[in-house]
Amino acid sequence: MGIAKFRRPSKDDSMRTVFGDESYATNAGVGFYAVGLLSISNADIEYARDFARTMRPAGKARIHFHDVQADQRAALALEVARGPWKATAWVARANPRQQERVRRILLKHASFGRESETWILESRSKSQDRNDVRLFASVFVDGRRNPVQVVHSPSSAEPLLWMADVVASATSTGMARGLDIPFATELLHL
Repeated sequence: MGIAKFRRPSKDDSMRTVFGDESYATNAGVGFYAVGLLSISNADIEYARDFARTMRPAGKARIHFHDVQADQRAALALEVARGPWKATAWVARANPRQQERVRRILLKHASFGRESETWILESRSKSQDRNDVRLFASVFVDGRRNPVQVVHSPSSAEPLLWMADVVASATSTGMARGLDIPFATELLHL
């Protein structure tokens, strides 16, 4: 894996798309649930996808943080932090039974007050995907519905979800084990 050499991303921040995935990690009975997000200018999405594909290990169809050897995970997280996107994570302590509830709270906080944009989340089950759509429809700002649109995609079809997985997994694992996290992180106390 090496930093890709491509054109510079544009400075156009007017319309953005957010790609998101989540991860849960525990250590000594304390669990951390993280939602990893990549915010990318719409003008740069194809460039960012190409960048993400260059980070895929040889012979692998995709990147998944927990499939990378433990001694290489920190380097992978640093490469993702340097990518052509804004990488952030929203985190809360949670036990295994609270994961769906905590996920909803983190997504609601992360999307609150954002400009009109599209969020692409990893598709899970049909009912969970419908719950996400309902969640985003329930977020209001100043008495108006938040104009965020949510779309679901299988991670196999979207390389930017691989990068969101790295953000989420590196953050939840880092929080659980007291490691450095190279992404902007918002810890919610629930």
